[in-house]
Amino acid sequence: MLINFTFSNFHSFNEETTFDMRAGATRRHASHISEIGGMPILKYTAIYGANAAGKSSFIKALRGSRMMIRGEPLTNYSDEYCRCIPENRERPTSFEYLFETGGRFFQYGFEAVLSSGHYSSEWLYEVEPETGMERKIFSIESGDKGLVPDWSYFTEEAERTRLEQIRFDSDSNDSNEDYDSADEEEFEEVFDCLFLSKMKGKKFNDLPNLEVLRTVFRWFSNKLRIDYTPAPSTDEDIQRTCEILSRYDTDLAGGEYRYDRDVTESLGKMMGPRLKEGKSLVSTDGTKLIMENGVVNLYSIHTAHSSCNADFSIHEESNGTRHAMNIAYNLFCSKEEDVTFILDEFGLAMHPLLVSRMLKDYQEHNTDNNNQLIMATHHTSIMNFDHLRRDEVWFIDKENGISQTYSLEDFGERPDAEVTKRYLEGRYGALPLFADLVNNSKEHA
Repeated sequence: MLINFTFSNFHSFNEETTFDMRAGATRRHASHISEIGGMPILKYTAIYGANAAGKSSFIKALRGSRMMIRGEPLTNYSDEYCRCIPENRERPTSFEYLFETGGRFFQYGFEAVLSSGHYSSEWLYEVEPETGMERKIFSIESGDKGLVPDWSYFTEEAERTRLEQIRFDSDSNDSNEDYDSADEEEFEEVFDCLFLSKMKGKKFNDLPNLEVLRTVFRWFSNKLRIDYTPAPSTDEDIQRTCEILSRYDTDLAGGEYRYDRDVTESLGKMMGPRLKEGKSLVSTDGTKLIMENGVVNLYSIHTAHSSCNADFSIHEESNGTRHAMNIAYNLFCSKEEDVTFILDEFGLAMHPLLVSRMLKDYQEHNTDNNNQLIMATHHTSIMNFDHLRRDEVWFIDKENGISQTYSLEDFGERPDAEVTKRYLEGRYGALPLFADLVNNSKEHA
């Protein structure tokens, strides 16, 4: 579970910003909390703010840092520092996560000067939740004499040798090859790849103490879900999703994938190398590619409706229906546990009552699980104490181009407060400010 996320100098965020999922003093909705290791962690958060206030920039900070951890080149982010301040080009950007997985608590982070394409430091600690005591697992610092790693957590010589093999990309999963430290003198090390990202595909059967590195990497790779996962991949998944949505007056009665066309010529060169015979790539738009007999074929979802005998392509469904399908599939059909879902534009093009009901149903569905749902949204229909606790409502506001985050918890509202009304009245900020368009037009006529 995500406990907090701290970052700085990224997109519209300049100074260090912390988003915290630790529960506050509010006693309402006890089922919205998972207590692990004596730490109460929230399951839900809704983030509000005006258009262009920084909600999507916040999601991009999570998405971008996760992709860097998974190995995406840092050069893809060379101009994504906070450009409102020119000096930030040479200033480090930082990301740090505190999270729980398998009952253990970890703090992992890194710094990089994005414009240079190089990292400056990386660290991983295990944290004792009740005392806050930290034990360093590893760190890497960039200094005048190159990179300085600290492997002191790992006491066995074989462990440190393996870590150095991985660091210099001379590691083999099949053997523990001899490592000659003299090779370092001939190798000009560039800190352009996070050490944790090198855990992908690694096996440590002979050195179980190193498994902690894979545990941390797998949390970022498998348990931190940012944006919607691909659409249902099988006809069974589609049918289950439509059955769920039929309860919400959507008229959907079922669906299946159907052959659309051969896209070998248009997409084969780009997507072909990623496909194996009989395997598929599923998109979020209700389509999937399948390699069949060396041909790349496109299939798309077709839905059946209760009110008529006709069926429809997924692209004929409304934006709201397609978005509701994504929510239903991701939240209700997933059998995975301990997943943190982070969704931008939650409830896009959906009726407020539908958003309200689906959230309520998911909260009931998730009572005995430790899944988290963090959503950026404009739907004030769920900004109330029937749906959310005071500490589960966050705001993002912008001043002079710089975004900042804060919680409704900071305002100490009473349990009977009409928070939606107060928000729209401007009590909490994070609202759009409008100019007088009519008078301004007359002045310039």
